[in-house]
Amino acid sequence: TGNFVIGGLPFTVGNLAEGSEASSFSVAITLTASNITTYLSGQTTASASNFDVRECGNTGAGADVAAHIDTGTQVIISGFYMTAA
Repeated sequence: TGNFVIGGLPFTVGNLAEGSEASSFSVAITLTASNITTYLSGQTTASASNFDVRECGNTGAGADVAAHIDTGTQVIISGFYMTAA
């Protein structure tokens, strides 16, 4: 259970004050251990080199994607994020 974190981004996320977490990640997960009933998004944090995959459209924080991951689960990611200058 908990957060599903993708690490190893090639560049550190910028700490740009306003809009530093401006990112856009499209995430698709197939062959999951259990059904994901909402959409997913990737969210960065300033000065980090990873991002969280969140389940959106729920009443909570959406930090439960790890519970859906199992052997054979496929994760497809596309996106961009702001880096330091």
